[in-house]
Amino acid sequence: ARIGENDRFVFFFAGHGRTRRTEGIDVAYLVVPGGKDRNDAASLISTGDIADWSRQLDKARHQLFIFDSCYAGLMGQFQTRAAGDAPPKYDSEDFLVRDLSSRRVRQYLSAGGEDQVVLDNGPNRLSWFTYFLLKGVEPGVASRRQSGLITFSELASYVQALSANPKHTPAFGSLAGHHGGEFLLLSTAQGNPKLAPLPNLGRQ
Repeated sequence: ARIGENDRFVFFFAGHGRTRRTEGIDVAYLVVPGGKDRNDAASLISTGDIADWSRQLDKARHQLFIFDSCYAGLMGQFQTRAAGDAPPKYDSEDFLVRDLSSRRVRQYLSAGGEDQVVLDNGPNRLSWFTYFLLKGVEPGVASRRQSGLITFSELASYVQALSANPKHTPAFGSLAGHHGGEFLLLSTAQGNPKLAPLPNLGRQ
């Protein structure tokens, strides 16, 4: 009830995921932390539930959903950017802020594809996905704009390229209700501590 037209909503989940096949269709679920049983419906949140939440929060102009869990790529039943697609280019930062921020945004980023188990045990006691997600918002990493402005597509493309491995490839795209905008972020402050240097990916 508190959400208004100019609000931005971010949902981040890190934890277990699973799939169930119902009437010939695979459905992905997030397992609620502390849930009694992975087979207990009360311990599961489906991708359909996520889509319903997005619709219920429709007043929020910008929505971003990030999933560091197995099988969350099933969100890809909606529009999905393919691996290797280049992020869009914007000639003017004024245009980027004025035009793209005025459009409705319903975007998501998942650690893996619809049928993939994702790797944990990355640097700094993080998963590989979350490590590169945080690395991407450091100054000059996913975007070289002096202002520190980063578009979701730039961050997602960086995370996808750097954390992809033989086990899983991050997926990103848009949900129903997306009207061509971009979720905009600012890089972490120059004075903030940085994460450890990029690891040797050959060890994954």
